[in-house]
Amino acid sequence: MIGSDFNYGRGEFEICQYVLLERPFTLGLRSDVQYASENTPFFDLAAVNLRGIPAGRYVDDVALTLESELRWDVTERWTLVGFGGAGWSADNLSDIDTGEGHWAGGSGFRYLLAREYDMRVGCDLAYGPDGVVFYVTIGTGWLRD
Repeated sequence: MIGSDFNYGRGEFEICQYVLLERPFTLGLRSDVQYASENTPFFDLAAVNLRGIPAGRYVDDVALTLESELRWDVTERWTLVGFGGAGWSADNLSDIDTGEGHWAGGSGFRYLLAREYDMRVGCDLAYGPDGVVFYVTIGTGWLRD
């Protein structure tokens, strides 16, 4: 990194896709792959990134996260959301399939606050390996750096 006391590399590739199913349902799919080189400091390692799993809980040199979300527009403004996913972390990409998987899932609701911007606010309850977690959400539930 430029301007750092550490000399390491890090990369991330994330893809999110929303698919309109039969009205009023929308399916969201997300995949996130992260890589951190050998000398990466602990605070910048690749991590499993799922609602229901604390940030930085499962870290290593390589991390893979897969998540899906089903959105049901109950009315024009009110929406129910169900989500779930799994993540893996390992020392290198060839070991990712032998690593222990970590899952999380939950549900929540959204209120369409600004129709022109598709701005939604709401709450999620997620369950993961460490128990139940409560989230207040503005926009999407998927994190952005």
